Amino acid sequence: MDRRSTRTKQAIKQAFLDLTKEKPINKITIAELSQQADIGRGTFYTHYEDIYDLRSKILEETIDTLTDIFDQKYPKNEQYDFRLFVHALVNHVDENKEVFHFLFNDFLNDDLSVQLRQILMKKVMDEEQLDMKDIKNKVEVLFSISGTTSVLAEWINGHLNVEKEELIAILDDIITRF
Repeated sequence: MDRRSTRTKQAIKQAFLDLTKEKPINKITIAELSQQADIGRGTFYTHYEDIYDLRSKILEETIDTLTDIFDQKYPKNEQYDFRLFVHALVNHVDENKEVFHFLFNDFLNDDLSVQLRQILMKKVMDEEQLDMKDIKNKVEVLFSISGTTSVLAEWINGHLNVEKEELIAILDDIITRF
C-alpha cells in the first residue's frame, strides 16, 4: 500500500473515531465522515463499503496487532515471565487509546469481542498445552482474558486511576500467580 493511501485510511479512521465520541455509529453518515477526514465521498468508498465495514476493518487490524503481540511476547519457557507480554500489551493499548476507547465501548458486549476472546483463549490454551476439554482450564484462561480485558477497558476509560507502569506490575503479578 502506498503512503498516500495509508495517510487517507488513517485520516478516515481518525475522523471516524472523533465522530464516535459525539454520536453512535448508526448516526454517522459517509458525508460527514468524508468532510471530517477532508476527502471526497468516492475516496471513502475506494477503501470501505460503508461505516460498518470501516468498523470491522478497525477491529480486524486491532485483533491482528494483538495476535502479533501475543505471538512475539507471550512467554515461551518454563519461567513464565509475563512482564514483557503485559508491558507490550499495555503499551499498545496506551499508544492507541482512541481506538481502544471506541472498541471497549462499542465491542465489549458484542459478538466481535467474543471473537477476540476466542482467538486469545485458543492461543493461550495451545501455548500452555492445556486440554480444551478440561473445563477448569477453560474457565481459568477465560477468567484471565476477560479480567485483563475488563481492567484495560476500565483503565482506558478513566475509571481506574493507576499509572501505566503500576498497572503492568499488577497485571503481571496476577497473571503470574495463575
